[in-house]
Amino acid sequence: MPTRQQLERGFAKRLGTLSAKHKKQLTKLLGDPPDIANVPEEFWARVERETEQETAVALLIIMLSAGTSFAASRKKKITPTERLAGQLTLRQRLEQAAEERARKVSAGVINNAKRRLTVASASWADRTSRGLDLVDVDQRTTSVFGPKRAATIARTETTGAKFDGEETVAREIIGDEMVAVWVLGPCRHCEFCPLIAGTGREFWSRFVSKPPAHVHCCCRVLFGPPGTRTMPPPPVNAVRNAMKLSGVFGF
Repeated sequence: MPTRQQLERGFAKRLGTLSAKHKKQLTKLLGDPPDIANVPEEFWARVERETEQETAVALLIIMLSAGTSFAASRKKKITPTERLAGQLTLRQRLEQAAEERARKVSAGVINNAKRRLTVASASWADRTSRGLDLVDVDQRTTSVFGPKRAATIARTETTGAKFDGEETVAREIIGDEMVAVWVLGPCRHCEFCPLIAGTGREFWSRFVSKPPAHVHCCCRVLFGPPGTRTMPPPPVNAVRNAMKLSGVFGF
């Protein structure tokens, strides 16, 4: 089975290739002097659609890999075509989750790009009016459709996709009574995640619905049978303060 790093790199490569194409097209559409008002809505609709399609494929690959790997760790075999409770196959269940998440990701890509380029356009217009050179056009377009942005999305969304795949299969194998323990991942950690590490869902779900807790979060959840040991929860005030420092989603 591929490792998390391999899955994440594959996701980033897919998205990065698509983003490079979108950046090239955007640069032409912005015009000279560049202005987001020159970019037609048809471009944004196409970018959103293509990003959604590419993201859905990548997420499904990660979810299926995570789910089947979890089953193997429990010495069980669940294939993508096996029917789960509710009569859907594993692939069908995860396809729904992947498509739903991909829609949110692609909408976020467009909103982020429009917001950043609106600010950039105001700056470009000001510099043009004063006869100054525009030295940051490539930097600004790269910030919305570049490899760094693609890598950020890949890392964050790989974390969520692994959770979805593992949880779906864990419910089939262990049942709804399973224990879900927050575990730190192999990356640099924020202030928030180390505080909730080791606690069960009854505690950490008071603050986040699932990993990722924030951008670049690489934490995971360990699913175990009833009786799986969890750590005593830390003070709630300390957790809430850490949420603010760490940029936890929704805080």
